[in-house]
Amino acid sequence: MNASSDDTKLLSDYAKNRDEAAFAQVARRHVNLVYSSALRQLGGDAHAAQDLTQAVFLDLARKVGGIPAGCPLAGWLYRHTSFLAANYVRAERRRSSREREAAAFNAMNQPNDAGWPELEPVLDSAMLELDEPDRDALLLRFFQGLKLAELGSALGTSEEAARKRVDRALERLRQVLTRRGIRSSSSALGALIMAHCVVSVPAAVLTGVTAVAASGGTTAAGAIAVTAGNVTGNVTEFVVMTKLKAGIVGAVILAAALPSLIIQRQANVKLRESQERLRTQEAALREALATVGELSNRVAQAGGAPASTPSQDGELLRLRGEVGVLKRDLAAAKTEAKRVPADPATDSRRYAPVKQIEKMFGPGASVKMEYSKDLGFAVLGFADEHQGLFPTNAEDAMEFLVPVAKAQTNVGPGQFELLYQGRLEDLTNPPPEGAIIMRTRQPWLTPDGKWARSYVYGNGHSVIQLAPDGDFTKWESLRMPNPAPGDQ
Repeated sequence: MNASSDDTKLLSDYAKNRDEAAFAQVARRHVNLVYSSALRQLGGDAHAAQDLTQAVFLDLARKVGGIPAGCPLAGWLYRHTSFLAANYVRAERRRSSREREAAAFNAMNQPNDAGWPELEPVLDSAMLELDEPDRDALLLRFFQGLKLAELGSALGTSEEAARKRVDRALERLRQVLTRRGIRSSSSALGALIMAHCVVSVPAAVLTGVTAVAASGGTTAAGAIAVTAGNVTGNVTEFVVMTKLKAGIVGAVILAAALPSLIIQRQANVKLRESQERLRTQEAALREALATVGELSNRVAQAGGAPASTPSQDGELLRLRGEVGVLKRDLAAAKTEAKRVPADPATDSRRYAPVKQIEKMFGPGASVKMEYSKDLGFAVLGFADEHQGLFPTNAEDAMEFLVPVAKAQTNVGPGQFELLYQGRLEDLTNPPPEGAIIMRTRQPWLTPDGKWARSYVYGNGHSVIQLAPDGDFTKWESLRMPNPAPGDQ
């Protein structure tokens, strides 16, 4: 019996009797052919070739009864390997292209980090524009030189929470500086401040300050006495002592106001931590739902394939259990978030126009992009509250829209259209960032004569896409969501 006839017999045994030993014999006979072909066509990427080899034999197990009679198994495996490898290469090229576009966009917006001579004149005025919690975090971390663990202890949070707060504060300081024409990345900004912002005080000043503290302020009266023989010296002492006394009065006022400031700061911190925890749990829930949906779809599509193993069933049950736990945690987080008052001052700054985006995409583009992101999260919030079912239009999700977005007068839900009305767990089609679920109803003309349109993905990410001729059809066709079950 030749190898081809033997392959046919072994696959027939597997198809009829689920003889795993027969299938294993076929796999051992042809696995080197499949892996070698995949390795060549994937440019030597061993990990990708291993994954593709498994995918080929998984498809063979599913389609064992559909291989044409008289077709050598080696030929079928080679063609199927080439087909999957070509799909993989195309997907990688698209991903690489998107990454290059993103890198070019970031490089354009942050061309060169500013140096200390450019930063020094505007640093303190920019710091004063920050919220007090952000300013305090930067002062303690960079001006006082506290380590993150020490900063967390000083702020009453963990080391990781302190790191995130410093990162957020640096990003907000960078945005303030960008509006003033000072361009820098957050990491470079932190390094500059750490290296240059604090200088050692002259010894004479330190001696004078400690002497005043030791005397209890009794030398102030002597500093005011001005004689004809030493006018200049005494006037200087008078100015110094007056400033010291003013500083003491300021410290008393600050001490009186400190309890209310601490209470406000704690409320703001609690709000931000609650919002961050809520977003993290929502993302984890969506990921778990997508994983459960993918496993369920595989089971449903298997058809004549072998029955799922106990380990696969256990994995599916485990994931469903995790989904239940995440739903409970998410409900608790939402309840906690509702108890914390919003910080309208912090929220409204997100809608301040961003010069680079406005220059590239036209006036109002940054506000439109920010609004589309908030509206996208409102749609996802609607789905969370309605058993994963999306609304029929954007207006239905308005109760989940944050107040600062509702307050916008130049943009509203009527300017957007939903592209998907199914269930969240059914939104599983590629590309890697997911399908687009919403877009602006009409594109707009950019300053350089191109057309732009804002989109929101199923993971809440928002983008502005350009089309020189105003035709977005091809770009959208690669990212449109699958039809909802029942609409196909």
